[in-house]
Amino acid sequence: MALTFPFLLIMLGWDADNPEATMNLSSSLHSSDRVCEAEGHAFIKRRKDTKSEYDRSEYKFFCITASGPDEYNYADGLEE
Repeated sequence: MALTFPFLLIMLGWDADNPEATMNLSSSLHSSDRVCEAEGHAFIKRRKDTKSEYDRSEYKFFCITASGPDEYNYADGLEE
């Protein structure tokens, strides 16, 4: 049985004083929407717990359904 990780967690981070120059993006795959959301909230909480008055970093996350092999093949023109 193949393992699938159908939810993609997208994390965005930036410095509020200079967002254009400091935008960071990271992503990870998760087994369910619930796990994805929990990981995103935990990340934000860890950052808030360690934030200081000098740290102007901001973060936002999104959980989206990841594309499966059928979507990739269709997008590449391999299946119709």
